[in-house]
Parts: sequence; C-alpha cells; structure tokens
Amino acid sequence: MCNNVLAIDVSLSGISGDMFLAGLLELYSKDHNVDEIISYFLKEINSELLNPVEIKSNQISYHDFHGRLLSMKNNDKKIKIKEIRILMNKLFDNLNIRGVYRKIADNIFDIMVDAEKIVHNTDHVHLHELGTIDTVIDIAFSVFLLDKLQICSVVTSPVALGQGIVDTQHGKLPVPAPATLAIMQKYNIPSIPGPLGGEATTPTGMAIISSLNKNLEKSSTAVWKHNGLGFGQKKWQDRGNYLRLRLGEKTNTSSDISILETNIDDVDGELLGYAVDKLMSAGALDISYYPIFMKKNRPAYCMRVIVKRSDTDKISDMIQEHTGTLGVRVIDINRHIGARTITKENSMINDLKVEFSIKRGKYSYKIEFEDLKRISEQLDIPVIKLRNMLMREVEL
Repeated sequence: MCNNVLAIDVSLSGISGDMFLAGLLELYSKDHNVDEIISYFLKEINSELLNPVEIKSNQISYHDFHGRLLSMKNNDKKIKIKEIRILMNKLFDNLNIRGVYRKIADNIFDIMVDAEKIVHNTDHVHLHELGTIDTVIDIAFSVFLLDKLQICSVVTSPVALGQGIVDTQHGKLPVPAPATLAIMQKYNIPSIPGPLGGEATTPTGMAIISSLNKNLEKSSTAVWKHNGLGFGQKKWQDRGNYLRLRLGEKTNTSSDISILETNIDDVDGELLGYAVDKLMSAGALDISYYPIFMKKNRPAYCMRVIVKRSDTDKISDMIQEHTGTLGVRVIDINRHIGARTITKENSMINDLKVEFSIKRGKYSYKIEFEDLKRISEQLDIPVIKLRNMLMREVEL
C-alpha cells in the first residue's frame, strides 16, 4: 500500500515548473544520486531532439536555507502543441511512466491548453511563452520523479500569486497572468497575494497544483521524513524565492471520498447489474442500490456509488453513460479508515500447499474471500468448511 505524501508549501513565493522540479530533485537526493537521474533523463529526451538540451543542478543557499537551483540550455526552442504532445508521449513510453503518473502529466498539459482556450475564446491557440522544450522538461521530468518517489497523496497550501505586472507577448499585464487566473478559477485554487514586484506563480506551476489536487488523494496528517527547497531564478526584496516540498508517510486513518447518487426509473435489472460491474472495474469503492418510489408513485432505484474524491468526474460520467440518468448528486465527505494490514499465510490441505491473504484490523481479522473461493474450487471443499479450517490454523 502506498503511503507517501507530498506537501507543497506555496504560500511564500509561489510555484513555477522549474522550482517544482528542483524541489523534487532535492527530495530525491536524500537517498539517491541526482547526477545519475539527470543524466538518465537527458539521455532519453535528447534521443528525441536534434539539438540536445542541458540541465545543470546547483546547491545554493538563502540565509540559512539550503536547496537546489536548476539552469538549462537549448530549452527555449518554440514548438507547437501537437509537437509537445508527441514528444511527451515518446518520453513517457521511454521512461515507463504509467498509471496515475501518466494521467497527472497529461492532465497538466491539458489544463494549460484549456486555459489558453478560455483566455483567447478559441479552440485554435498557441502556448506562446509556454510552447517550448522547457515545458516538456518541467512536466515529464517532474512526473518521472513523482513516480520514483511513489507519491500517492498531496497536501497544498494557498498559492502565492505575486503582485504587480508581468511581461508577456501580449504586453504588460497584471499579476496573475490571464492563463494562471483561468486555471485558478476553474479548479478553485485558494491563493494569497505573495511577494511584490512580479509574477510568483506561473501557468505551469498552477497547472501542476491543479492536476495533483485532482488526481491524488488528500492527506491531512503525516510523519514528515525529508524536505527539499527548489529555488527560482527571480529575486524578491522581502523574501527568498524558493518552494518547499516535504516528503512524509500517512498516519491518519481518514480519507476524502465522494458519494455519487442518482435516481433511476427506466433501467431494467440486467443493465443495472452490468453498470455496477463496469463502475467497480473503473475504481468505485462500493456500490449499493435500493428500491424507492419517485414522483407519480413510479417504482425506481436509488444508486449510491462511493468513490475516491479524485475519481468523482470519471465515475459520474460513467454512471450517466451506462444508466442514461441525466444527473448525479455529489456528496463530499470524510471517512474513517480502521488501521489494517494484509499478510500472506500458507497451509497444507490434502497434501497440497495453499496460499491465502488475511486482512487484519485493530479488533478483528478475516481471510480474503477471493482466496477462499479460489482454494475451494481448487480442492472441491465448501467455502464455509474451508474457512473454518483455515481460521483454526490462524488462531493457533
């Protein structure tokens, strides 16, 4: 079970792609060789480029705070949105980035593109300052490190935006820049003013925060193991320009979930059963449905689906797709999770060695039913008899 938590402290000096990447490299350096991981990443990305890029990593200090600053060369070449997607997909395949981490990476870029569409009110957009190899590096290398660090939960503070004006291809604009503002508004990211004198949080930085909040679980408490500072290139008069990341392990026994609920009065039992199978396969935690009477005394079913908060949009869409319902109620709640461990056990039955898992809670334990089914079919022993046999062994 993954317990690693990443805390992103963005209330001091905001966040940019290179600050986030530098902070992750600093965390990675606590137990690994940073030069080796940088060389490995450069080998993969440069195999896809005509002009190789360079990444330099330097340890720097601000007063008594020590962290990492990145500098890059040949990373500012302008490339189109389609070219960025192609390059990132090749990198993800080469780096074996899969599952939720690939989803995070794709989502970061989609958020940035969608923000430009909102700002310019068109589907035909260019990324301007963000349409460079630098953007590919920030996203792909950061997500590669999230995978290496096995981050499964995230905690974020309100984001420092900066104050003043920012220079763009559209001229001087107030902070936050339009794309940053669009992302912040769409994903309900809390913010504070931050340092004077310019832009503290970039569109890439805001997209990273938004994607992590959307795709990873939230963790309210943790035991913190390491922290790493990622420095930015700008200088602020009243504070250091660094992002603090903290790496820890979950200790809380609660998690954020959502209950998705809808009333269905025009779906037969076969389709409803099929919908349940599809939703469980897609990651629903639990599903129940029970008979109700709706308006005009119509018999119907109320379907309740429990999901991880990060799966709300996906599962809600699937409920509508497979039941035909026109809407889904979303109830965000917190659940208490009893401490649990899963152990593997072995037993000899009829001269045959069998393996099964036991889920142990604080006050009770049980043998996983899927294991009981498998062994029952293998040995032709009724499940209830088999369970009693194995439980007697476990209790000894």
